[in-house]
Amino acid sequence: MLAGALLASLALLPSCGDDTVRLSFVPAAGERAEYRIRVRAEAVTTVGDEPARRTVDDTELVASHEVLDSGEGGSRVSVRLAEEGKAPSAFVVRFDQRGRPVEVQQTEGAAAAVADLGLSELFPGAAGVPPERRLAPGDRWTIDAPVALAGPARARLAGEGRLVALEAAGGRRLARVESGYRLPVRRTAEQTGGRLVLDGSLDTTARVAYDLDDDVVHSVRARTTGRYRVTLLPPDGVVGPPVPGTLVVDVDSTTRRVG
Repeated sequence: MLAGALLASLALLPSCGDDTVRLSFVPAAGERAEYRIRVRAEAVTTVGDEPARRTVDDTELVASHEVLDSGEGGSRVSVRLAEEGKAPSAFVVRFDQRGRPVEVQQTEGAAAAVADLGLSELFPGAAGVPPERRLAPGDRWTIDAPVALAGPARARLAGEGRLVALEAAGGRRLARVESGYRLPVRRTAEQTGGRLVLDGSLDTTARVAYDLDDDVVHSVRARTTGRYRVTLLPPDGVVGPPVPGTLVVDVDSTTRRVG
């Protein structure tokens, strides 16, 4: 969970001689967490008749989370995403009572950050939030929730999660969860020479390790692929045909809590 990464309350509960686990989201206002994110991103862009352009970036980010408020109806968490040499992105995420992200509220660069990275990079564990029941290794659940990405349009997050194992590693008790899901994304970006419209989806496979001793998400390994139709529109007041293209983004990331 975002702040589920931040503040998941996890309890290891025995049941009928077999270990089970209940993962719930119980944040407290004012709680904070910090995550270090290592990202390798590859993008291939084609626009009109121009040759395809490929870029590869290796980046290290720091995501700082703070719970603004929390109650029976859910919670709101402030997120600040910092990268050396660049202006930070800042936004607020609203979660329901289960810890599922339901709205990304625009402040600075929210929609672009989600489209360029993915939910797992920004909100560790959020998209694969387990159901409110005890789970044993091998149990599966459906991911199906609306998400608003900093604008009037709403998308639906859909996929499946699975509790892989309960284990001990490095002296810690861990619950390992795998999830796969798709998030449709549509956004418009202003750029030199006109406006760029992206219309497509993000497909993610994430492996999350929940630390049962500290009650937080310990680490996340995620692979996100974004595939978009691209339309380059002329600037306002300029007459001209739209120019079609494509964009494929492949993001491989590792997220670890550092504070």
